[in-house]
Amino acid sequence: MRKSGFTLMELMVYIAIVGIVVLVAGQAFSDSTKFRVRTQNMLKAGEIASTAGTLVQEDVSQMGAKSYVEKNSDGTFKKFEVANDIYMPVPEGSTEDDKTSFSLNRVVSDGKRMDNLVIRRVRYNSAGEWTATEEISWYGKDQNLYRSCKVVRGAESEECKADEAGSTVMVAEGVKQFKVMPGVPSDINSSSQIFPRADGVNFGFVSRFATSEMKDGRSIAYSRVIMEGDEDLQGKVGTMATLYGFDSNYDFDKEALPTGADRTISQVYATDETGKTQWTDCTVMDFKTNNEYMIKFMIGYNEASRSIFVPGRDHAAVGIRKTDGSSAGVEDFLIFPPEDESGGLISQKLYFVPKENVSACLAFTFASFAPQGRDARVTVSELSVHKVRNFNYQYDESATGSVEINAKKLVKAFKVEIEVEKNKELAKTSLIVPVPSSGAEGAL
Repeated sequence: MRKSGFTLMELMVYIAIVGIVVLVAGQAFSDSTKFRVRTQNMLKAGEIASTAGTLVQEDVSQMGAKSYVEKNSDGTFKKFEVANDIYMPVPEGSTEDDKTSFSLNRVVSDGKRMDNLVIRRVRYNSAGEWTATEEISWYGKDQNLYRSCKVVRGAESEECKADEAGSTVMVAEGVKQFKVMPGVPSDINSSSQIFPRADGVNFGFVSRFATSEMKDGRSIAYSRVIMEGDEDLQGKVGTMATLYGFDSNYDFDKEALPTGADRTISQVYATDETGKTQWTDCTVMDFKTNNEYMIKFMIGYNEASRSIFVPGRDHAAVGIRKTDGSSAGVEDFLIFPPEDESGGLISQKLYFVPKENVSACLAFTFASFAPQGRDARVTVSELSVHKVRNFNYQYDESATGSVEINAKKLVKAFKVEIEVEKNKELAKTSLIVPVPSSGAEGAL
């Protein structure tokens, strides 16, 4: 009679089978772990590159912003100023003014670009008033990406001091490449026109007219503006529009500028349809975040307008507004008459990038503090809005050296590439950053 149990041979076969199973499972687990670690490193590298790119984009997109509002000593009347120190200092030995707000030094290290980009911008407070002019530097060094900020003029902030060394932070480690390429716009024909829609040329204006409303602690009234040829307010359209009938904020009783908070604003909204007589029926356009758009038009002022719309005292601007009249999150562009006495129409190409998706109309806003406001005539023609495509830029791929002043004046975008390595795993981010306020004509 055989006793129960395993023979030596059976045990050896069993152990061999278990060993094979454990070996296969262990190898699979090891491969899975390695794949997971590699994936985590790739994701981490991608996260670092993406975060750094977002910070660069936020800084660079504000480059060159020059116009701002400022209150008089009594705190009642706001005026518009221009920060001239937003321009880069003239290089030593150069006789040419640098009317741009950036410098770029392209550096090659171990076959990779580690560039040095310096930009200047205006810092505003919540009321849109100038607080400081800042100079921000982005540069790569020893496989790290750094950001520094110093105050050129104005008040210090927590992240930007008068002493640049005290405001330098390391943004990313393991950076293998920080490559910045300046871009110049190509021909406008490669853009996509979104206004006017029907025939691409005819447009009209509808005046915003409303009784006083409270806004930011002050009473705002919107006066009716007339479009020449449409005095009966039937909502006509054409290839040119002349506006008149601007109300003045001048205090005729005291024969002086107003000292109170109440204001009268003249505002017109653009439409490409006939028969529109209510400003809320303006042509609504969809603007997408991180896309660049261009407002293009010709504008002319009669002789009276030159004394009615004066920088530092009055307001003349164009921008986008929601159909309830509120801001669409994009700063208006100032469109004052030129200082010289030359007549004719002036060409305007104004670029902007929405910070969020928004549906809005195009609006022209005027506020005069001169006594002869109703004598002004403002003519607008060839009005259109375009979505500018990214491939509309030609990028300078030069490997080394700085960008010359003459070339800098044409730059309206940057292509930024950041490559990060994490435990031998590489990730790369590439982004296009439009800079509509670059150059002497950018924001004005």
